[in-house]
Amino acid sequence: MGSTSVGFGICRVCEGPTQPGFGRCFCCSNLVARLQMPLAPVTAVTPYRVGDEMHRLLRGYKDASEAEARSACADRLVGLFRRWLEDHGSRLLARTGGRWDLVVGVPSSHRPGAPVDALLRAVPALARDHRPLLVRGTEPTDHLVASRRGFEVTPGLGGGSKGDRALVVDDSFTTGARAQSAVAALRAAGIRVAGVVVVGRVVAPDSASWQAAYWDSTAGLRRAFQADLRVGIHRIRGGLPA
Repeated sequence: MGSTSVGFGICRVCEGPTQPGFGRCFCCSNLVARLQMPLAPVTAVTPYRVGDEMHRLLRGYKDASEAEARSACADRLVGLFRRWLEDHGSRLLARTGGRWDLVVGVPSSHRPGAPVDALLRAVPALARDHRPLLVRGTEPTDHLVASRRGFEVTPGLGGGSKGDRALVVDDSFTTGARAQSAVAALRAAGIRVAGVVVVGRVVAPDSASWQAAYWDSTAGLRRAFQADLRVGIHRIRGGLPA
C-alpha cells in the first residue's frame, strides 16, 4: 500500500489513511516503536465516524441501558459481519496468508471479558474456531498506549496449542494499540498471528484534508453497509448460510 492520486495514502499495516507519501500511518509507526515488533496486518469491515449509525451500534451493543436494545444492536452487527465474510472472505484469507486455527477476541480495557466474543459466537464461520484465550494483563492499554504486558494468555492456552495461527478480532479500531498488544501477548505464548480483523475503523474527516479525502473515497462502501445494516436483523432471523 502507498500513496493514491486523490490526496491521501494507505497504511500498509492497518489499511487506514495516511498523509500522502507515507507508507505507514502515525499510529502504526508509534506502535512499532512501543512494542518493538512487526505489527500484524489489519483488515476493517467498514469505516465509521464518531456519532454516525455504525458508531451508535458499536457503542449500543455494549452500553445501551436496556438488554433488548443491546441485543438489537448486536444482531445488526452480526448480520453485517456475516455478510461481509461471505462477500470478502477470500480477501481476508489473502491478507492473512491463509486459514487460521483460532479466532481470539480482544478483551475490553475496562469491562469484564471481551464484549466482541458475543459477536464471534453468533458468526458460524468464526464461532467454530473461537477460543477465549486472552485476559487483561498487568499493564494498561489505551489510546496509543500499547504494551506487551497489556494482555495475558489463559493457562493451558485455553484449547489452543503453540504454533497455532490465530485471527485476532476486535469490534472497533482507533489507533490499534489494544489489538496489537493482544497480538504481542499471543506471540509471547507461542501462537502465530495471521492478522487482525475489526468491525469498524474510526475515521476523523474533520481533522485533516487527507482524512477527509479518504472518508469521501469510502462513500460507496458506506452506503452499501448502511443498506446491510437496515436489513441485517431480517437476514439473521431468516438464517444466513454459514
